[in-house]
Amino acid sequence: MGRFGALRFDGRGFPPSLTLAPTVRRKQYCPMDPSLTVRLGPDPRFGMLAPVAAVQTVVTPSGLTSTTTDSRTMTVANPNDPFSELTAQTDTVVVNGQTFESSYNAGAHAITSTSAAARSATTTLDALGRNSIVQKSGVDATHYTYDLRGRLSTISQGQSNRQLHVR
Repeated sequence: MGRFGALRFDGRGFPPSLTLAPTVRRKQYCPMDPSLTVRLGPDPRFGMLAPVAAVQTVVTPSGLTSTTTDSRTMTVANPNDPFSELTAQTDTVVVNGQTFESSYNAGAHAITSTSAAARSATTTLDALGRNSIVQKSGVDATHYTYDLRGRLSTISQGQSNRQLHVR
């Protein structure tokens, strides 16, 4: 599991090539195109059977570089069975040193996201996995209701009696 895969693209959409190697070598087809290098890493549940993009680097022709690092942790109901029910998951994305985090809690049916500026939003899901309540820091909660066919029917925010009816 200590090996990574390197997936290389160029700005003109040339086909990617996959190389299993611990180091990544960037290849540019044209000096005017930005290059994209993706280093693959293991998925927490399935390892390298389902690789995920762990590090992505974009280098522009002028030399500007953007690096994004992704990581995921998860908890399942039965640690010996990767197909058992997901109970919690946390995704962390670092873009040029700025950290963004998103956490899912199955018991609370909620997803909490936090930006690099420490702003947070919590989305509570209904039994069918649809948005039920969205609460952003410093803003009244937004409530969503659905009709019998599962279509969004109303959106309301705060204590006001105003509702948006969706048809």
